[in-house]
Amino acid sequence: MSKFIITTDTTSDLPKEYLEQHHIKLLPLYYNFNGSVYGGKENLDSKVFYDMMRGGAMPITMAANPETARELFTGFLEEGYDILHIAFSSAL
Repeated sequence: MSKFIITTDTTSDLPKEYLEQHHIKLLPLYYNFNGSVYGGKENLDSKVFYDMMRGGAMPITMAANPETARELFTGFLEEGYDILHIAFSSAL
């Protein structure tokens, strides 16, 4: 059986413990909220995020940074892994 790794993006909203337990790696996606960019290591607390939405603000999502994605996937491929990437869809 080939070595494989599962990756997903930060919109998966999976708990850190689950990601660590199953060795799932994250590709950061970013969003703009009232002129500020969040994502990766800079995220709004869930309560703040939803309070802002209840107040009428809407987040604007951004595509994954191509260089960040290339670095993540290339690193695993060079280590001999096959990759299963589970991503968010604009159709959702």
